Amino acid sequence: MAKIVNLYIVATPLQYLAAELIRDHFEAKNENHLFYLLRRQEKEIDPNRWTSVSFLPWPRKYPKKGLFGIARRIKENLRVVAKKCEGAKEIQLHSLIMSSESINYNINYLRHNFPEAEVTFRLIPDGTSNLYRRPMHKIKEYLLYIYKIRLLFGPDLNYYTFSGDPGGCDADITDKIYVLHGMPHEYTIDRVVELPPLKVVPVESVVGQKRAFVVGQPPHLILPINPEEGMKTLADGIHNTLKDLGITQVDYKAHPKDQKGLLSHPSYRAISINEPLEKYLASHYYHVIIGVSSTTLFIAKLMYGDKVRVISYGHDLLVEVNDRTGSRERNKKLAIKEHFNSTMKKLGIEQINYF
Repeated sequence: MAKIVNLYIVATPLQYLAAELIRDHFEAKNENHLFYLLRRQEKEIDPNRWTSVSFLPWPRKYPKKGLFGIARRIKENLRVVAKKCEGAKEIQLHSLIMSSESINYNINYLRHNFPEAEVTFRLIPDGTSNLYRRPMHKIKEYLLYIYKIRLLFGPDLNYYTFSGDPGGCDADITDKIYVLHGMPHEYTIDRVVELPPLKVVPVESVVGQKRAFVVGQPPHLILPINPEEGMKTLADGIHNTLKDLGITQVDYKAHPKDQKGLLSHPSYRAISINEPLEKYLASHYYHVIIGVSSTTLFIAKLMYGDKVRVISYGHDLLVEVNDRTGSRERNKKLAIKEHFNSTMKKLGIEQINYF
């Protein structure tokens, strides 16, 4: 039987959760090697589910010391990944975005070092990043060739150039695009594979006081004021909303990029989770899940439907454009924001604007 090797390179809890679903439901009989790019991800990974688990340092966050540290880190990572592919007849590389240098160089490196193997690329989902396609402008496509300059450091660093969406959904080497169950998308349907839904706790088994979950948010520039003041505005609005709903038992999970917990409130119970947040919510029922623009709001709505009130508060406060934004970029960002809002409405996520 031909040896099939699956490689998963992940950078977020949701990407890891998607990788688990792919492994369990589509690739359980084959080799499945997981690589994580950030050290903080280690606590969320169950090593028993994988053929191997390896830390693959993100080159720009963890460059090698000295001159050309990023390029040397990429070359080292390429060898780590390739070691898992010895004897493979099929190599299936799974990741969120093909244009990333931490991912892309693997494509041509694997094709060069394993000429007898068929190498394919497969997109894994990361929530709202997959709601719409973002075709690259021709200029940006040409700029990808700049990465070819690293060939001066050796033939290993041969960037795979492509056109269309930067995620790689239009590239010839992409044969599958995995999407979350029920999540809207704009991908070519013949490449799309829908992941199975998460199993959720039965609502009928939940008793006791009504509970709410507040989803953390990384700091954003809010109007003309600084991020912390803007986040406090959002935090107060969320707290008052829950108060108006008569909910006093509230759990809060800070976003990894918000170490201060700026959306929290003294009355909330801060929780620490050693698993993807979406998996936690599938096994812990809340009557209300509220946040600003987190992917978790979409996932929660897809999981529980009308059995849970999912609320986006103050999304209108997030700055998408300003007076210095050029007309082309302004129109692009306004279109993305409108797409985001319309998807919320389509899924039944309640939107409460600050203004």
